[in-house]
Amino acid sequence: MLIKLKNQAYPQNNNKLNINDASMCEVLPTWHEPHTSIKQAIMKRNILYSILYLALLFIISCTSADKEVIVFETVRFENELSITGEPIGPINAFLRSQKAIMIDSFLIVVDTERTPYAISLINSNNDSTVYHIAHKGQGPTELISATDIAADANNKRAFWAIDVMSQSYSMYLIDSIMAGNLKPIKRIKPRNHNLFMDDFVVTKDHIVCNGSISRAQVSFLSLKNGALEHESDKIPIEIEYPKSITDSHLSHAYTGSHAIKPDCSRIVAATSFGDYLSIYDSSGLLLKTLRTPEKLEPKFSAYPNGLVGYTETKYGYLDITCTNSYIFAQYAGKSHAGDIEYTSKFVHVFTWEGEPVARLLLDRYVLGICVDEQTNTLYALELYAEQPIIKYKLPSEILL
Repeated sequence: MLIKLKNQAYPQNNNKLNINDASMCEVLPTWHEPHTSIKQAIMKRNILYSILYLALLFIISCTSADKEVIVFETVRFENELSITGEPIGPINAFLRSQKAIMIDSFLIVVDTERTPYAISLINSNNDSTVYHIAHKGQGPTELISATDIAADANNKRAFWAIDVMSQSYSMYLIDSIMAGNLKPIKRIKPRNHNLFMDDFVVTKDHIVCNGSISRAQVSFLSLKNGALEHESDKIPIEIEYPKSITDSHLSHAYTGSHAIKPDCSRIVAATSFGDYLSIYDSSGLLLKTLRTPEKLEPKFSAYPNGLVGYTETKYGYLDITCTNSYIFAQYAGKSHAGDIEYTSKFVHVFTWEGEPVARLLLDRYVLGICVDEQTNTLYALELYAEQPIIKYKLPSEILL
């Protein structure tokens, strides 16, 4: 039984209160201990909350640990396979060919010095047949320059070319070219001018180009109007830079080449002045970054305007091509020496899970690679050669 004093003044004398005095006290309702089942339920709830909290901490710690292991993985190639190439195609048809892709049965080559056309089509079934397109000029359907090309993901007989000088992407149809129409059927100009447009791929909905000054690895532009829709995770960098080195500096220093898995489920990006090769999902989420034992980092000077100047640096990955099974990444790992710095003899082959398959050793220095899955053939471009297109039969260890 609980007893409560009524709202009266405490006696001024030192006499003890008499709780039997009804005038001074009132009886409160009896309080009972909670039922045993209620106490057990409360205890179970508290235990459950504790378990959930500990599980959350465990998941977070495991995720962090896994990320540290996955993001920077050093790869070593146990297999080095030497392959010998054969020059094909027309003689003296190119001046400085630097990029090639395979579309259907056509090998499409970019020449940065040839005039008046910048792009050529060669039928791989009859390599003496050449179609020159993409007239150089400043007209509405002309290109001031062409530096890169990419297959269209929606039309297997279409491709895109980039004109960095006019900041535009132009789409061409092979069937239209065969019919004599050498003009692009579509042209897109990005609305964001803080992008690095010099290397790109095309998905079903986007042009995926190098990132922006925000240090994103790649940017996704709408195929409808060129608007920037979203960007990928930031370029992964293993070393720490001082605060004076901004994201803009790092964006310029760590930019590079891209390729897309033919089913458009993965994107791969590699650093031109380092040995970083990163695999992303189709939305730009970083899955894994691979590095060589050399741990090659760009060497650069940072300018106040966010740009960089390269100093005594080595070239890393020069070009990337891929199939649904493999990534082929052309790697240099050597210093400047005139035009030779843009070439290499090595091609690193990975699975899309990032597992090293083999390192191919070519018989000559080349620039630019592409693969024909139908014939298990690797094509490469030899700089300033009479027949710059070099055809390599891939070894049996790499079946496409």
